[in-house]
Amino acid sequence: MSIRSALFVPGNSAAMVLSSPVLSADAIILDCEDAIAIAAKDSASLLIKHTLLHLPRRQKEYWVRINPLDSEFFHQDLINVLPARPDALLIPKANGDEWRAVVNAIEKIEKQFGLLPVRLIALIESALGVLTCEKVARDERCHGFLLGGEDFASDMGIVRREDNRELLYARYQVCTWAKAFKKLCLDTPYTDIDNLSGFQSDCEFSASIGFDGKACIHPLQADVANEVYAVSEKQILWAKEILDETERQNVGVFSYKGKMIDRPVILRARQIIEKAKKWGLLR
Repeated sequence: MSIRSALFVPGNSAAMVLSSPVLSADAIILDCEDAIAIAAKDSASLLIKHTLLHLPRRQKEYWVRINPLDSEFFHQDLINVLPARPDALLIPKANGDEWRAVVNAIEKIEKQFGLLPVRLIALIESALGVLTCEKVARDERCHGFLLGGEDFASDMGIVRREDNRELLYARYQVCTWAKAFKKLCLDTPYTDIDNLSGFQSDCEFSASIGFDGKACIHPLQADVANEVYAVSEKQILWAKEILDETERQNVGVFSYKGKMIDRPVILRARQIIEKAKKWGLLR
């Protein structure tokens, strides 16, 4: 699963849901939780069900953010959504202490309807979630993480800053565990939708520490994220040069343009080329 951008769309907004196939995000997150008022929870869940059953889904993935385990809507969300076969479920307030209880509830519904296991994305948005994400990462049902910076900051009682430095520990913790167990890892949304340059800078930083992509809250953000979390022409050129020189040298370690090239560098070059091919930047 390769995702550069995952765009939140309110599950009860028919207009936004119906327009989602033409948006540039790699994944659309149909939201049953924070974006939906209590009175509209049931209708959102049902609209999402019919969306998944009838909208064309060849171009992108469709995920659903369900309500949390302790919500009165959690079980009904599973009943409505799982038979419509979303590409993934986004599990809010995820933490290692409750993860298996969530998985057990999902597996019970999957068995009831005879469904194949759905991929689960853990939304880490609390201090407990950050400190116990190792348990989640080790579970085979977890396919990835998404960091929720706003809820994490609220749980910590801290004020958000424009440079997001208050999220540094959470970002490194979540991303490192994701990489350790080969899971997808998406960075927290950037809430200033009018500041695309700030959004781009935020994406560039999170990409530099290992995040695979970004959660988005506006369609224009998805275009920026797709570019940042892919690979640049400069990176592709560098990778080609390294691999060509590796083939020419035919040794384990060599010097190229004044820098030592060894196995980890060669592996990184190969990863860049693979990513470029994946996103259609290189044939």
